[in-house]
Amino acid sequence: MKTYEMNWDCGGCGTKGLLGKTHRHCPVCGMPQDPDKRYFPPDDQKVAVEDHPFVGADKRCRACDAPVVATAAFCGVCGSPTDASREAKRREDVVVQDGAVQPPPGAAPPAPPPSGSKWPWIVGAVVVVGVAIGLMTYSSEAQATLTGRQWSRTIEVETYTLVETGAWRDELPAGVKNKGCVDKERSTRDVPDGETCTTTKSDQGDGTFTEKTSCKPKFKKEPVMDDWCRYDAPKWVTSDTAQASGTAAETPAWPTVQVTGCASLGCTREGARKETYRFEITAADGKAQSCDVDAAVWSGLHEGQAVVVGYGLAGGLTCAGIHAAP
Repeated sequence: MKTYEMNWDCGGCGTKGLLGKTHRHCPVCGMPQDPDKRYFPPDDQKVAVEDHPFVGADKRCRACDAPVVATAAFCGVCGSPTDASREAKRREDVVVQDGAVQPPPGAAPPAPPPSGSKWPWIVGAVVVVGVAIGLMTYSSEAQATLTGRQWSRTIEVETYTLVETGAWRDELPAGVKNKGCVDKERSTRDVPDGETCTTTKSDQGDGTFTEKTSCKPKFKKEPVMDDWCRYDAPKWVTSDTAQASGTAAETPAWPTVQVTGCASLGCTREGARKETYRFEITAADGKAQSCDVDAAVWSGLHEGQAVVVGYGLAGGLTCAGIHAAP
């Protein structure tokens, strides 16, 4: 840890960069130093203090307010005793990292952005977007006519076949045939990448300050490579889809599928089933809309029936809460 002199500027003649410990008075006009106005000098202008003879913070003379070294019993300017003198004001610590001054712990948050910043525009844009979304999502009710009903049912057909897949070499299933491997990133690891250092400047209160530098290691990510290997594995794969569809004139039914039902290579089985029920609706203003509904709603209404549907402010039917008109 090194000790350097603080700087101060003379308020009488304007001389700048005077030394906080060496220049107790301005060497140009003789004005006494104001210890409350000391500041940390730039790094390229700091002056080291070698073997300085006094320890402790300066005091302010209670009679003439001049700075008095901590070990003095009487003021060197007016001769008053220093037993009731108050300690001179110290600067807050300054932390420097990577050449930039960092705020000390517990420092006040940054001042709010000036009135000419972009924040008002951002807030305004958020409000406009919110209103637009509200207009698009808000809906009221409107009367319409159910003009058509359709249904559709599908069954997927799956085939048990070999599909190329991959795994890390040490995770290959037993007995599979390795079809070749490539070098591939499997994970990452932290490796040393120099240090991050900070320097703390502390006002000693006697016209000097100390600098203490602390460093901690920093790391970067480095890929960890490994063998990614290809092999064939049996898997059920969708190979076909059977479909049946119709209108309200036909009773909804599942399509017929032919499958083997075994579980060896080349076998087939039924997969996922899906059914869709759809209304065709026309509003009083002539606007039409297709709406998917559940089976109970679909079977509970019929063509030509008056229904109530949702109607958005942005225009158009919304398919919300379709039910028979009273």
